[in-house]
Order: sequence, then structure tokens, then C-alpha cells
Amino acid sequence: MEIAFITRFTYASFHKQLRILFDALNKIGVKWYLYDPDLTLHMAKKEVDAVVMWESLNFLKHKKFLSYDNIPFKAPKSYLFYVSDTDRIGIKLAQLILENEFDSVITPSTWSAKGFNYYGIDTKVVPHAFALEKRPNESVKENLGNTVMAFAFHSPLRKGLPFTYSAIYENKDKIERFYNLTRFPMHIPQEVKYDGISDEELSKVYSKTHYLLHPVFGGAFEISILECLALGCTPIVPSKGAWMDFVRPEDAILIDSSVDARNWHQIDDLHFGLMVHPSYTDLVEKLHKALEKPFYNNHASYYQETFSPVSIAQKFVKVLEKS
Repeated sequence: MEIAFITRFTYASFHKQLRILFDALNKIGVKWYLYDPDLTLHMAKKEVDAVVMWESLNFLKHKKFLSYDNIPFKAPKSYLFYVSDTDRIGIKLAQLILENEFDSVITPSTWSAKGFNYYGIDTKVVPHAFALEKRPNESVKENLGNTVMAFAFHSPLRKGLPFTYSAIYENKDKIERFYNLTRFPMHIPQEVKYDGISDEELSKVYSKTHYLLHPVFGGAFEISILECLALGCTPIVPSKGAWMDFVRPEDAILIDSSVDARNWHQIDDLHFGLMVHPSYTDLVEKLHKALEKPFYNNHASYYQETFSPVSIAQKFVKVLEKS
């Protein structure tokens, strides 16, 4: 199979997963091409099995997808990789997808798929891949004490940082170390602050951490939760949301949560609909109990194998072959 990917690396926010996919496609012998209109020089028109637009609808400008003059590929099928943080996308985005006549949308969770299904758009689910360095969890192996981390370098409100910081502050006397992977310092003695982090460093932090505190209000997948699980860390997360596609309840501490309507188009006019609402009271109580009596996730290997880059690439190719 030969696949052409069309994207703008300047704009798209899921390019780490795209690069992981490219490496894995190489390993399973699938030929792929990349076209970035900002970077690629002239290419002769080429026939391929499938064309995938990777989160770059902004440059289509309402033209029919396969007739867009500057795309040097022809294929019987066209796909769009895109995500919805809520259970419904906005009509503006739905109209753009329908006008460009994609055969299917590919998205990383059933939660995200609801956003497109609402408008009758055919949607396939292919989860993200875990690609950090595998290592044993030292907090379990060496009994390092109560260590907690927060991870959100963008979208602080959607990722529940006010809840995270308040819960950390209420339990600060029981926390021995707090790894703060956000853009906002807490100024507590236990804090280890990161303003940026490499994949190698991130893998090490997960492996030294008991708990990822992540009371997120919405999202299409939340890769940090998968990374946490695959490196033996225990996530403290809402009991509803996209992540529940892959989180096994026995491997996590789940915060009581409801699903309600929020006016998120003030932040992003492409997404509307329902978001998750974790209970702050239950979050504080469960963090307190976890710090009193440590809870360990002992199934890292399951997540490493199930969500390996090669496994996910095979699922991706299967979607294209079956559609």
C-alpha cells in the first residue's frame, strides 16, 4: 500500500504522532509520501492508494479535496485525520469536511468520533501510540515515597489545572516531590519545575512518579495518560472521557465525574457540545487516600504492547484497506 499525507507542519498540533506513524510504517513496509505546501518543492502527479489530510483543513479553503490544484497525488480514497475535544464539532468544521467529500474521518477515540458522527460523517477510530523509552518505574522499585506530577504545557483550563493546583496544595504536607510539567509554578518546597522537556527526560519523570494528577475537562485522547500507564505510573483521572477507551479501571484512580454542556466555542469555534466535569471533592479525597496508602499500576507491559507504534500503524493501514 502507498499512502500520501498532506499537512502543514507549521500549523498542525499532532505532528509528534505523525512522525511516530511514519517510523512505524517504515517498519511494516508501507510506502508513504509527505506533502507540505509550505516546504515541499514541485512534485509530479502520482497515483497512490489513499490520501490522508492530517489536521490541516485550514489550507483547503472550501475546495474539493482531490481536485485541489496544488496536491500532487491522485487516489481512490481520501481521509481526514482530525479530533474533537467535545461530543460535537461546530457546524463550521462539519461544513468544511462535508464540502471536501472525505471518505472518512480518522480520530483517536470514540469520544472524539461522536463529534463527527453527529453530522453523519463516517468516522474511524485509531488510537495514538506510546513511543517513549521503556523503563521500570523506580517509585515502585525503590519505594521513593509519594511523588505526584502534573502535565499540561497548553490549554490549562481544559486540562483542569486549577483543580490540580488546589488539590496539590490541600495535600502538600503528604507529597514528597511534585513534578510540575506545566507553564505555571506553584512555589511549594517539594516542587521540581520543568519549562520544557525532552522525550528522554519525560520518560524518566514518569518512571519516578507514583501519580499523574490529571482532572481534565475534555480532550480527544490525552496521550499523557497513556504514557503514564505504560511507564508504571498511576493516573488520577475523571471516570468519563476519551481516555476511558484505553484506561483499565484496575490500573487507575477514577474521579467521580459527570458530563455536561459548556460553552467552549468562546475558546474554539470548531468545537461545541458536552465536556467532562470531574468532582473536585472526590478528587481531593481520592488523592488524600492514595497518599495515605499507595496504589500501584502493575500492568505497564500491557499498555506498551497494545499501543506500540507498530501495532497502531497496522490498525491505521487496516482502516484504509477496509474503507
